[in-house]
Amino acid sequence: MARLADRIRTSSLVILAGLAGATATVFLDLSDRFVKLSDRLGWTESEALTLARENEKSRFSDQLIRNAWKRLYLADRFARRALDGAPGSEMAKAWNDYLQSLLEWNTDLMVNIVGLETYYDAKKSFAFETDVQQHMTEVDGTVRAVYLSAPVQKAMYGKDIASADASSPVSDVFNATEAARGSLYVFVRCFKQGERNSRQC
Repeated sequence: MARLADRIRTSSLVILAGLAGATATVFLDLSDRFVKLSDRLGWTESEALTLARENEKSRFSDQLIRNAWKRLYLADRFARRALDGAPGSEMAKAWNDYLQSLLEWNTDLMVNIVGLETYYDAKKSFAFETDVQQHMTEVDGTVRAVYLSAPVQKAMYGKDIASADASSPVSDVFNATEAARGSLYVFVRCFKQGERNSRQC
């Protein structure tokens, strides 16, 4: 009789433990689903989602900086080919590379303006739109002037173009890209190069 009672007691404990385990599993599963749902609806923000957003912000920032520096490098490279009197094929390659970077920059321009406001704030987006983009526009004007100059047109296309400017103002390109780099440095790091203690944003 005592053995039967012990068996019943043991069986009851096993059943209760199994029920407790199943209940805990269901509860954890429901909790996880609720957290995911509340994250998606914007009620809460889980650590994993915050980390994912930080990764998105990092990728966005890296791409923006990389594209800016690439465009300035390619502008300088084209001007350098013109200054060195490189063969027309080299100038054409440098010009086409620059045009490709310009296309990429302008394709992403509005995405970058909105992304800066989303990941940072309206002030950062405004600084990009009014200062950084203004410098980029000035760079493009100087690069275009070199492209339209008579020596470059003759080297690239093998004939004189009457409407082309007679000069090849490559120094304007270097001055414009240097100014743009200074603006970008402050935009990215919030201080001028070598002046870490003078915050500007």
